[in-house]
Amino acid sequence: MTINDRRSQIDDLDRQLLELLNRRARLAIEIGRLKAGLGLQALDPVRERAILSRAREANPGPLDGRAVERIFSLILSESRRAAARALGGDAPPRGDAAPEPGMIAAPAGAGLSGGVPASAATRLPVQTPPPRKEADHAT
Repeated sequence: MTINDRRSQIDDLDRQLLELLNRRARLAIEIGRLKAGLGLQALDPVRERAILSRAREANPGPLDGRAVERIFSLILSESRRAAARALGGDAPPRGDAAPEPGMIAAPAGAGLSGGVPASAATRLPVQTPPPRKEADHAT
């Protein structure tokens, strides 16, 4: 297989991921509408901790648990943001905003893990790796 063959496979996976993420967001929007109709809070910290735990436990690698938790935390945050927008809000619930470029959301006082509500998040800078030579680019 060539680099271009592998890149084509990655492109296909990226399209599938995007489709799945949007399907998930549509379900989160439906749940947000149901919760609003029932007068329930949008954020369910117990459910979110269970989602993060389940993702870490189901992870076969090569991504480590920290990476999986960071990815799923962002998915949860963006799902809540989509639901808030769909319900007529311009902004997500307090403390639930997606990180600005170059930043990641991390639970306060817990490093990058801990499964605490997004309202307890702080902002941490992301280290950017040095540029790679063209021949080194695999993705």
